[in-house]
Amino acid sequence: MKVGVILLCRFSSSRLPGKIMREINHRPVIDYITERILTVTDREQFCIATSTDLSDDIIYKYCQENDLKCYRGSLTNVAGRFLEAAVENQWDYAVRINGDNFFVETNVLRLFLEKAQTGEYDFLSNTHNKTFPQGMSVEAVRTEFYQKAYLQFSEPEDFEHVTFFLHVNNIGKYFFYDNTTCPEATGLKFAIDEEKDFLLCKKLLSKMGDNYLGYNMKEILNLYKQIDHE
Repeated sequence: MKVGVILLCRFSSSRLPGKIMREINHRPVIDYITERILTVTDREQFCIATSTDLSDDIIYKYCQENDLKCYRGSLTNVAGRFLEAAVENQWDYAVRINGDNFFVETNVLRLFLEKAQTGEYDFLSNTHNKTFPQGMSVEAVRTEFYQKAYLQFSEPEDFEHVTFFLHVNNIGKYFFYDNTTCPEATGLKFAIDEEKDFLLCKKLLSKMGDNYLGYNMKEILNLYKQIDHE
C-alpha cells in the first residue's frame, strides 16, 4: 500500500500574508513543518502541494532547493489540488497536513500511516470531534474513495476545505481519533493564522531548544502554560 503525506500551502493569506515563508531563526516556517513530517515518513512519500499562482513560485523554488516533491494546482480549489497531487504520485492513501500546522502531532501522523497501510478505512481524521488543538490536524483518505466523493462536491466549502464534504455526509468507512491523553489541550490554538499565533509558536520553539522535534502535544501544552504565566 502506497501512502503519502501532502502538505497544503500557499504564499497568499488574507490574515497573515507570506506566513509559510516567515522566518524563525533564519529558517522559514515551511522548513520546520517539513522537518517534523520527515521524522515520520521519507521524502519519496512526501509532497508539497501549492498553486500555479505566481505568488507561489517562492514555494516551488524552496522545494527545488531542498529536493522535495512539489505539485502545483488550483489556488482556490484546494480539494482538487490535493486529489491531483495524490493521483500524480500514485498513492493509494494521501494524508492531509495544512500549512498552518507548525507543530504537526507526529504520534497521530504515525498512527494514521500505520492504519492506512492496513487498507481498512476510507477516511481517517483527528478533527471530527474537535478534541485536538487547532494546528494539530491530521487526516487521511483512500485516494480511490476520495475520487468518487469528489464527483459529488458542489458547494464552495467542499472545494475550499479538503474533507468538509466527508464530515458533513459521513460516507465511507471512517476512523475518527479523539484526544483522550491530554484533554486540557482541547480548544487551544497552535495554528499560525495571525501575527499573535506566529509569535506564540516562535516563543514555544525558543523554549524547546535543540530537541524541538521531540516535543509531543502534552509537552507543548506544558510549555504553553509557562508562557501564559510569564
